[in-house]
Amino acid sequence: QALSLCAAVLTQFHPLGSDLRLVLTFSRCGDKLQECMEEVTGIARHAKASIRRQEPLCPDIVLPLLGMAVSEFRDAARCLETQDADAAREIRLRDKKLDKAHRKALSLLVSPDRKDHPSLNVNLLFIIRSIERIGDIAKTIAATVVFLKEATDIRHGKEK
Repeated sequence: QALSLCAAVLTQFHPLGSDLRLVLTFSRCGDKLQECMEEVTGIARHAKASIRRQEPLCPDIVLPLLGMAVSEFRDAARCLETQDADAAREIRLRDKKLDKAHRKALSLLVSPDRKDHPSLNVNLLFIIRSIERIGDIAKTIAATVVFLKEATDIRHGKEK
């Protein structure tokens, strides 16, 4: 508890706080980039398995989600490069739309009314989950940019 409080004071008020925030930012973002790489690898693995089994990949469902996630991630990387906290806050709002689209996509896939796809494609469910995770990673990078510029932690939906 005390160590956490000391770290919070140091990152916000000490003259070297901005340098410390920069180091923490790039450390966190490096971890997030690795997570993103793992999600993309998982998408490729599940797509390959689905194609091998001749299961439908439902591009009408997957491609809009993928477009949203890629756009969000690209913009988060740009925010990190430019250190634009305002744009980073917008990314966090956009992630809510991706989360909503993710829930809708899942409901479409597991709907008993889908006559065109009688069996559930588990690989496709993993692909959609990984796409949503990429959006979450972008959101975390955006929160890290806000932390870097403003010494404010906005992760978990609350500004501290």
